[in-house]
Amino acid sequence: MFEEYYGEPDPVKRKAILDEYIPEERTADSEGSDPEGGGAVPEQIKKLFDLRYKCNKKGGYDDRFLGAWLDLKLAAEGPISRMAKKRIEKQVRSAVHVLCLDRRDEFSGDVLYREMCHLATVYISSCTQDSRYTGVFWGLGKISDEKLQSRLCTDLENFAEGLSRFPEAGEDTSILRKAVADTEERKIRS
Repeated sequence: MFEEYYGEPDPVKRKAILDEYIPEERTADSEGSDPEGGGAVPEQIKKLFDLRYKCNKKGGYDDRFLGAWLDLKLAAEGPISRMAKKRIEKQVRSAVHVLCLDRRDEFSGDVLYREMCHLATVYISSCTQDSRYTGVFWGLGKISDEKLQSRLCTDLENFAEGLSRFPEAGEDTSILRKAVADTEERKIRS
C-alpha cells in the first residue's frame, strides 16, 4: 500500500488508495493494528493527506504542501535584506507549519519523510512537464535531457542549501532537506 500510495502523484488517486486500504472506521481504532508496527501510522497518513490537500470547486484537490514548498524556495533562494528579514522569517515559519515539519509530536519522522519525498517527486515532475522550465528562448526550443537534469540538480541543491540560512527552522527543515537530497539521488541522478 505504501509504495502504491507514495508512488502516485495524482491526489484523487491517492485518496482512492487511502480509502481502499484505510477505511474511515478502521482509522479510529487503528492504534496498534498496523502490520509494520507503526501503531497510528495509517491515521497519521490520512491526517497528513487531509492537511496537504484541499478540495477545490472543480472537484479536484489543491496541494497546499506544494504552495508551501514554493514559498520556502522563494525565501531560500532570494536575497535577504535587513528590511525584509522578519517578513521572510515569518514566511519560512508559516511554510514549515503548513508542511507539518514543526509537528513531530503529532507525526512520526518516517511519515513526514515519505510525504516530503513525495512532495519533491511532484515538484520534479512539475518542472519536467513545464515548457517554461524545460524550454529555451521563450519556450521555442527544448533543452537537452542532460541540461534538464543539471538544471533540476542545481535547483534542488540551491533550495536545500538555502534552507540552512534559517537557523531557527533548521531542525524542522532537516527532514525536508534529507528528502530533497534522497529524492534527487533516486529520481534524477540514477
